[in-house]
Amino acid sequence: MTISPSFLDELRNRVSLSSLIAPHVTWDMRKSNMAKGDWWAPCPFHQEKSASFHVDDQKGFFYCFGCHAKGDLFRFLQDREGKSFIEAVEAIAHLVGATMPDRGNIDATKPETHAHLYALLDAALTFYREKLATAQGSAARDYLVDRGFSEDVQTRWGLGYAPRFPTLVGHFVGSGVPIQHLVDAGLAIVEDGKPARDRFRERIIIPIRDHRGRVISFGGRALPGATSAKYINGPQTAIFDKGRTLFNYAAARSAAAQGHPLIVTEGYLDVISMVEARFASTVAPLGTAVTAPQVAALLKITNEPVFAMDGDPAGLRSAYRVIETSLPLLTAGKGIRFALLPDGQDPDDMIHAGQAETLRAIINQSTPMIDLLWARETDRSSIDSPERLAALEKRLTAITGRIADTSIRAIYTEMLANRLAVMQSRLKSSFAQHQTGSPRRTVRKLDPRLVPMPNPEDLVLAVLLRAPALRAAYLRDLEALVTSTPRNHALRDMLLLPVPHDDAPIAPEFEEAIADIRADQDLDDAVTQLIEAPPPAPHFALAEALFRLRVIETVNLGLPVHLGH
Repeated sequence: MTISPSFLDELRNRVSLSSLIAPHVTWDMRKSNMAKGDWWAPCPFHQEKSASFHVDDQKGFFYCFGCHAKGDLFRFLQDREGKSFIEAVEAIAHLVGATMPDRGNIDATKPETHAHLYALLDAALTFYREKLATAQGSAARDYLVDRGFSEDVQTRWGLGYAPRFPTLVGHFVGSGVPIQHLVDAGLAIVEDGKPARDRFRERIIIPIRDHRGRVISFGGRALPGATSAKYINGPQTAIFDKGRTLFNYAAARSAAAQGHPLIVTEGYLDVISMVEARFASTVAPLGTAVTAPQVAALLKITNEPVFAMDGDPAGLRSAYRVIETSLPLLTAGKGIRFALLPDGQDPDDMIHAGQAETLRAIINQSTPMIDLLWARETDRSSIDSPERLAALEKRLTAITGRIADTSIRAIYTEMLANRLAVMQSRLKSSFAQHQTGSPRRTVRKLDPRLVPMPNPEDLVLAVLLRAPALRAAYLRDLEALVTSTPRNHALRDMLLLPVPHDDAPIAPEFEEAIADIRADQDLDDAVTQLIEAPPPAPHFALAEALFRLRVIETVNLGLPVHLGH
């Protein structure tokens, strides 16, 4: 048997064609479009001065309009370096650190086919689709309609229903299909000498397709009130590897090529809701943590996929796992961003609550990975001593050491070092204040990462209220800020008014708001510390507070807050 198609697909997903070809050509940057993975260069296969050699990273294909050379990454190494197909596969596997299949199992002369599995899964989809339309599928249809999935939507996504009876096993065995074929396709279970049974029973069925649009497995969603697991997937098979598959990948790849942001959610129905709400390039992993091959596949079709995660602690933990997986895969121009949603909500919730445009704004203002990484490391405990600061520095050094790309690693190291320097400066100032004392009342040090912060929303508004000179730099943040109380909403609107001259009297509304701040000892201490600190400390602290409004689970507002920076 030949090398499995899934292994070849893994290699294609883990290395872009342009990066493989780059050492052999000089790109014409006037003609190329890096953002779309569209590259042009003089052909490496024949002598020419014009850029007639085209590389399409989205399709993983090259073509020369001069000499008509064409193919994928394996063909390029075969034609350029004279390698055999197996040698080209080995070279790329070595490049990405993948383990080759046992050579004893490779027969390059014998093509592998799983046509019977694809055909069987297509027939199973027809069976499930038909059952959804029967009386047995009425509860499933009602549930889908309640979720906002009309009959047209059900048809577009090929949704079906697996009844308890008649069974899919009985249907196919009666047609002469061997039980083993059903097991091989992930449709049937045989165990402990018992008769074969359907893997999916009394579940809504969602077809899972590969990068070519072929059905390779199914997901099953239990109906409300069921005692079984809410979601199950088909098992690993010769054509389905859940750790390398993303739901809706093929369609999302095409949409991303047209300029749609690539969004990663956590479930099938989230994807369907997102796509139907015009988030055309949306995918999801299949019930497991995001894997390195999946991240590599995402980075192959876009520069910055956005992970839309719940803003609660569980969502943050998922986001942190994505960071760990993604660090070794970062390269110049290729990174991960995060859109953290209001606590307790997922994309499907927001869309069905009529908040699609709010969701779009959150995605458009997504957070770069370095900010979430910093939040994770600095939220473990208060960094209020040299020892804890040193431990933080040691952790960050270990983290940046996992970044394979030297240029990205150097930039991460420098940016995190700058944040550490600010933190160290504040820590030194705090110790100096304790030693020298202060003529005014004692004010607790403020560092949004060193001590528990007052409500960040209150802090931002209070600082800008008491320090009018800072407002101009934060007008965009104020305009985008969605406040959590009527009082803060009114205060935000006041702060958006033109700043009066220095000799102008303070409006009564402002005096009342300042009095409220003074009444809150912790908040007043924090604000006083900030507005008396030299630049850039106030700006840094405000930026940290604004960032917390998006990513720290302790701020449980239940409403999205959009930032302008």
